[in-house]
Amino acid sequence: QRTTLAVSQVSGVSVDETTPFAALIRWDQVNDLGIDADEKVDQYRLVAYLRSTNTVAADKTFSRGNGSRSETLAGLAQGTNYDLVVEALSSGQVVSSSNRVQFTTRSAPAPANFRVVNGGIRQRQIDLTWNPLGWRPDSLFIELRKSGEAAWTAISGGGVTIGDTTKTVAGLDWKTTYEVRLVATVASPSPGESGYRVESS
Repeated sequence: QRTTLAVSQVSGVSVDETTPFAALIRWDQVNDLGIDADEKVDQYRLVAYLRSTNTVAADKTFSRGNGSRSETLAGLAQGTNYDLVVEALSSGQVVSSSNRVQFTTRSAPAPANFRVVNGGIRQRQIDLTWNPLGWRPDSLFIELRKSGEAAWTAISGGGVTIGDTTKTVAGLDWKTTYEVRLVATVASPSPGESGYRVESS
């Protein structure tokens, strides 16, 4: 005779960190003691719905593991409201799930009004300026390429102090046309996940 005990509800769910593209989720293991072996939880699934809808924006399934759990859910959009559900699975079937937990990813628009304010041809340098970002990246730097080239290069000494809105780039070649851009990056909250970057137009 099979047991009629139920797996406990997924609990302890929290969104501990968000970036513009991902969220770091934590939760407690379910209690399935006394459950038949072929009905025990063997996987979890994170599901992010667009806020107050049943539209799945991103999901991730992985093995149960041991102890309290944490996983990064990527594939999200910046500055977007989501409802999160953590599901416990047995042989691919949902046997328990958490209540919906709301979270919002960080907003990270590209640097605006990035421009050269002084060509400085005689000094082989340029002065750059841009609007305040309105959000805090992990790094901010200048990339440069000569006109007609495909590859961008982060210039030596091109790092920008977070919060600054000006930068002077020196040591340029004489009589050369350049393209220049400002790059803001955010590191992933979990090893092995891709980061996020935006560039000025």
